[in-house]
Amino acid sequence: MNERKGVQASISGLPLSNSPELEEFGRKKRPVFYLKADIDIPDEVLCSLGKKRDREMDSLIPTISRECKNVFGKDPAFVTPLRGVGTFHWLYNVQLPGEKSYVFRAGVTELPYHEFHFTIDPWIMEKLKERGLPALEIVSVDLSRRLCSFDYAIMQKARGNPLNNFGDDNNLYKNLTSELGCIVAKIHSLPCSGFGLIDIKNLLKHKTAKGVFSSWKEYIALNLKGHIKICLDIGAINPKEGTRIEDVFEDTTPLLDDFVRCLLHGDLGAPNIFSDGRVISAVLDWEDCLIGDPVFDIALWGTFYINNSEDRLKAFIEGYETGRALPSDFELRYWLYYLRVALSKTVHRHRFRYPDPVGGPPASHRIQKSLSKVEKLL
Repeated sequence: MNERKGVQASISGLPLSNSPELEEFGRKKRPVFYLKADIDIPDEVLCSLGKKRDREMDSLIPTISRECKNVFGKDPAFVTPLRGVGTFHWLYNVQLPGEKSYVFRAGVTELPYHEFHFTIDPWIMEKLKERGLPALEIVSVDLSRRLCSFDYAIMQKARGNPLNNFGDDNNLYKNLTSELGCIVAKIHSLPCSGFGLIDIKNLLKHKTAKGVFSSWKEYIALNLKGHIKICLDIGAINPKEGTRIEDVFEDTTPLLDDFVRCLLHGDLGAPNIFSDGRVISAVLDWEDCLIGDPVFDIALWGTFYINNSEDRLKAFIEGYETGRALPSDFELRYWLYYLRVALSKTVHRHRFRYPDPVGGPPASHRIQKSLSKVEKLL
């Protein structure tokens, strides 16, 4: 491994912690509650990202092979596109001759800033390793764009497959879900300050996790009215439901000041959780990590499971409570945050033109489900 291993020291010759590009990144990320719903990119571009990725991925292989040789000091045996995964990044499997496999993450889409969130992974993987949690080696993060036209990160390939690949084995899936709960409880013990999305400038300068907001309710309220309006405009909710949702968040404001904050993963979907078929081998994709109420992370995880959600939540909680106690008002918090995430995910699905699941209710029905739950608990 040569001297380019690790996070690059500068962008355009300026220190990362003082660069204008980093300041611009902070300004553009501050108004984001959920990136896929709030990113400042036209909807027609967002809904074409998947087709563009699958159409153009092969064209980057020579550039990626060259960059891998610069990093590893040898040509890779092969570089293979990982199609159908990633939203704003293109992923490639890199196999070195007779050695480990790696994943090359290329920032080549229309994000309006450098990929500064790539710098979260080296920090978080070190913290996970310190606590005996599944952690992967981050080989290189390069934001300089001096040797190629895009930012990239290279990391050790996770062992096994995404958690959703094990859904046909109910007992195994239950055990892995319980183990995930235990891991998440330990992640929630990581020290932090502030609220909301991670302040990358602070992370690079002080190596500590700090949110960009001074209160949790600032983050939860971020774009809430805008998400409600879009859901109204597209018919996902009716005007009466819109008013009820606003009332619910007004009535529960005191809850948003009464908890012990912690570091949250922010995107605990099954594609980001890997297993070798025995244990959880990796928790990936930390670019959406944030600081706030631990129940928010659990509720966000729950929104990925429209069917059999009660059984999965029970297994997750069983694992979680082996390492961390839940609040007495967990159920109300869970459904309140579920509702907040369901609104933003409905906007996300609309902007990306995702079809609803076949043979079931629209994904937006998560809004009505969680609204009903919250109102019964108030």
